[in-house]
Amino acid sequence: MKLVINQEYNHLSDWIKNIPSFFQEGKTIYKSRNEIKIFDTNFGKIVVKSFKIPHIANRFVYSFLRLSKAERSYAYSLEILKRGFGTPSPVAYIERFKAGLLSDSYYVSTYSDGLLMRNFNFIEKLTEEDIDILKAFARFTARLHEKEVYHQDYSPGNILYKKSGETILFDLIDVNRVQFKKVTGKMAGKALCRLEFSNEIFKIIAEEYALQRGIPTFILYAGINELTSRRVDK
Repeated sequence: MKLVINQEYNHLSDWIKNIPSFFQEGKTIYKSRNEIKIFDTNFGKIVVKSFKIPHIANRFVYSFLRLSKAERSYAYSLEILKRGFGTPSPVAYIERFKAGLLSDSYYVSTYSDGLLMRNFNFIEKLTEEDIDILKAFARFTARLHEKEVYHQDYSPGNILYKKSGETILFDLIDVNRVQFKKVTGKMAGKALCRLEFSNEIFKIIAEEYALQRGIPTFILYAGINELTSRRVDK
């Protein structure tokens, strides 16, 4: 077993190393290909994501050629924080092996009490506060891209938001598919399209994003049209 613990959380080391043995006891908050659970510890809530056992070819790839999803989640979270953006603090990752190949793996992080941006899919009429949040989100995304942080799965289920006084804060989650590279306007359009918001919401975000980065909105729409046949009112 490979175990890497963020030194800030060494006090949790005994608990962390036993996660595979008690993972099923946690409270499930998401289950599909992978499973995410929350645990109440003496040091607060901790989130653990269990990655499914990869098929044989990927077991070899993740053992010798690429970082596992658990290690990428850990390393990329550290890098995102280093670049000045929000994401739950990485606590640790665990990899277990069978016959020398990766079997199961776990990523451990702190808990974020933010709301999912997915909530905007269920709003029938936007309030001024909603519009303020959407514009703040557009500015956050523009800064993210300017700092060369590109989330390849920029879906509303992977972005959390919350208000802190007059400030609106955002956290990225599920970051193992983040890339750190220059982000063009067309790439930004593809990322924003994955949000799958209504045309009204998308227009608010796109216009504020374009304003912040100083690019024409048609460049964003070019990225969208390249990715999907969806049509958005301009």
